[in-house]
Amino acid sequence: WAKAEENPSPSIVSRLTRFSQQLSSGLSRLIPGEAGGLACALSLGDRSGLSQDTSDGFRTAGVSHLLALSGLHLSLLCTALLSLFRRFAISDRICYTITILIVIGYMCFTGFGFSIQRAGLMQILSCLALLCYRKADPLSSLGFSIGIICLLNPYAAVDTGLLLSVFTTAAILLFAEKWERSAKAWLSCGKGPFSWKLLRIAGSKLAGPLSVSLAASAASFPLSILCFGSVSLIGPFATLLCAPFLPIIMLGGLGAAVFQWVGLSFLATPLAVAVKWCAGLLLWLVKSLAQIPFISLFLGESYVICWIALVLIGVLCFQVIYHRTPIAF
Repeated sequence: WAKAEENPSPSIVSRLTRFSQQLSSGLSRLIPGEAGGLACALSLGDRSGLSQDTSDGFRTAGVSHLLALSGLHLSLLCTALLSLFRRFAISDRICYTITILIVIGYMCFTGFGFSIQRAGLMQILSCLALLCYRKADPLSSLGFSIGIICLLNPYAAVDTGLLLSVFTTAAILLFAEKWERSAKAWLSCGKGPFSWKLLRIAGSKLAGPLSVSLAASAASFPLSILCFGSVSLIGPFATLLCAPFLPIIMLGGLGAAVFQWVGLSFLATPLAVAVKWCAGLLLWLVKSLAQIPFISLFLGESYVICWIALVLIGVLCFQVIYHRTPIAF
């Protein structure tokens, strides 16, 4: 007797992967060229449309972390979803439940990368805490997510993307808020050029984003040297310049892809135009920053090692002198 072959039904993950490929191809048709490749990378995690020159330019400018889907991208998505749900007066419990389901789906069709797993688990834990009327502890969520990821796949502990994601997230949680408070306290004194009220207001507005960028760059500095052999000197400021384009490209690209997939081209087209314009500006900005001379330091050159050593010694001496306490005899 010939046994009939059974065609097993595709799993949920494979269906979401196929759905992601359909969205990516639809978005590429809407936004052709390098701008479309950047939109697919930032909204769907598909970096196949990016050229090597563009990837090298992002790395040289110190903003390659913007191309990797992680906590920043997922936070934008969750914030947009919660704002949309609350606009329609949906209860918080339903909002958080739907957000958890969408986060799980987004993790699936973006490929379950380690960095997106870390960000997704932290977002899910935060929503679960709010569902239970508890205050979420980001550091505990970070530790729990790392434990779960490494328990399921021990090799994740040596993944460069996960290490960068964990170190930068921990640095932001530990230091960014403290640095922001210190900066605002110093600005309130009105010393030097910040005696002008306009500069103080501008400095106070930029203190938060710049503190986050500096904390993330400080944490990724040793890993960048260890893994890539180079580091960008303008990473924090380049991130500050490029970050405003990210919400429009990511959320607009995702919306345009979904509207195109369901056949609502009249809604997808204006979103695609806005995304194409912002993506073109971001590509031009990154290319211009990458062409600035001497913005990247390569570890293979001896003077760079000496420079890093002198900077670390100077920082250590400053800390010792600044925090020195008088000795009573």
